[in-house]
Amino acid sequence: MKKTTRQTQASAESGHPPLADNLPSAEIEAIVSGLHTDPFSVLGVHAGANGFIARCFVPGAESITALALDGSLAGELACLDPAGFFAGPVAIKIQQPLRYRACRGDVEWSLTDPYSFGPVLGPMDDYFLREGSHLRLFDKMGAHPIKHQGVDGFHFAVWAPNARRVSVVGDFNEWDGRRHVMRLRRDTGIWEIFAPDVRPGS
Repeated sequence: MKKTTRQTQASAESGHPPLADNLPSAEIEAIVSGLHTDPFSVLGVHAGANGFIARCFVPGAESITALALDGSLAGELACLDPAGFFAGPVAIKIQQPLRYRACRGDVEWSLTDPYSFGPVLGPMDDYFLREGSHLRLFDKMGAHPIKHQGVDGFHFAVWAPNARRVSVVGDFNEWDGRRHVMRLRRDTGIWEIFAPDVRPGS
């Protein structure tokens, strides 16, 4: 009971409502301000006490509906920050990529959540990269169109071991560095992200 009281008080002070999965308000602040160094630990699909929880950051949205890739309804997410941070339980049985239907007034648009996808690079890539013997770096680093977990998009990877945070920006995210912050592979210093639905030239 004391823990719940402290969480409720902290949420009230920060302006954020308490979350069922106990996500600290500081995590939300870091996401919406573009300062979070590991957004994959917050955004996307995560296992909760009673099922799966989805969290997303969609600037400009007033409401978010989560959908499975087949178009079936997964849940309505609650707005936890007016900057565009949403979260809520989703009716899925396994961890999987999600799409969102976003609304603001009479305007509606859809997007696929980059943080709901697993990494493209694997342990063997890490091993050969550390060893310096990877024979297909040209296929792994840079920007490449691929299909990942059933969705077309672009995979981005860059070696920046001393960077605190790396983002991909372009027309597809309105050049907003908060939207596609990459995942750090700590063993190699490589940052990567799969950006779903991104087309060549965007």
